[in-house]
Amino acid sequence: MRTNSMKNMFNGRKVFILILFLIPIISACSGANDTLFLGTGIYLSVGESYPLYQGYVLNIKGVSSDGSAWFQLADNDTIIKSEVVGSYGTFVYNKTNKTILLVQIEKIYSGSPEQNLVSLSIKQYIDHEKPTPKQTEINLKVTQNRSESNTFSRINHPGESLIWAVGIVFVLILLYIMRKLW
Repeated sequence: MRTNSMKNMFNGRKVFILILFLIPIISACSGANDTLFLGTGIYLSVGESYPLYQGYVLNIKGVSSDGSAWFQLADNDTIIKSEVVGSYGTFVYNKTNKTILLVQIEKIYSGSPEQNLVSLSIKQYIDHEKPTPKQTEINLKVTQNRSESNTFSRINHPGESLIWAVGIVFVLILLYIMRKLW
């Protein structure tokens, strides 16, 4: 009788540990992935614009000698935010107490006024007041003054985290079953 209760207690612990492993995976998948765009190593010079999802366009208007950059954010050709950000600073656009755009200055390369180059990391979140775009709706072409650009970044698919979570759970279940069979 005592060994039966100990077996049940041991099996209960296994189930509890399995549930503890599944809670973070389920919680990561339950909320929608609000990240639309995550780009690093994006280089823009003064006067260039970078189109984003949902009609937003980021523009660098100028770079000063102290290492700060002047950013403008437009929404369907209407300027919604204009701000000067210091070297290694962050340009943030919030709408209804939710962050929509985070732009981190990685480095500013100075030369003549026409040759200033800004290295950026951009993270864009879904603006729930606008239609959610499809993966192919962004135009990766940068409006620019020079003849060529090499700006490519990874586009996150909204269902990607769910696919990863289901895959991880599947692998864990297979490992558990294989352990029981051996």
